[in-house]
Amino acid sequence: MRAYLSALFFFIVIFFVGSYFESAIYSETGTTQVVGGGNGIPKVGDLVPDFELPDLNGKLIRLSSLRGNYVFLNFWATWCLPCLEELPSMDALNQRWKAKPITMLAVSVDETKEAITNFLGRLNRAPSFLILQNPDHSVATKYGTEKFPESFWIDPNGVLIAHYIGAENWAVEEQIRQLEVAIKPLKEQ
Repeated sequence: MRAYLSALFFFIVIFFVGSYFESAIYSETGTTQVVGGGNGIPKVGDLVPDFELPDLNGKLIRLSSLRGNYVFLNFWATWCLPCLEELPSMDALNQRWKAKPITMLAVSVDETKEAITNFLGRLNRAPSFLILQNPDHSVATKYGTEKFPESFWIDPNGVLIAHYIGAENWAVEEQIRQLEVAIKPLKEQ
């Protein structure tokens, strides 16, 4: 009985210590500014790692080829319910801002292209943004992505300006106003 109580106490302490460190990283708004940025993981203000991934047609897309545009980079999976709930609002935002120099990339970490295409076949319409494949999670790992969905706003110079962990409703006016503040320099050019 004593061993059981000791083990229980140990796990409770580990839980609270882990919760403390997690809360130190995440802000109350749902956004995160990665603390430390160790192991090459980008934090707000850092130049993001370049990558090249295939889209669903096999065409390779290199992040650095999009310099000069803002990039909305989202990591997701078909088995992630919050990701699936977020995709329609991403599509609405992309449609709303189609005249702006913004490129939206949705990087799927699903293991097969078939999983992605089967999922997309069940949607009412295809998304208006590019879907890239990252089945080995290599790019997700470069970005320190552990919880899906995760989104990164990257400025035209390749610098990380915002990092969101968890699903967001990108189509609500409050969220759009916050994003427009981040891209305000575009309007002044």
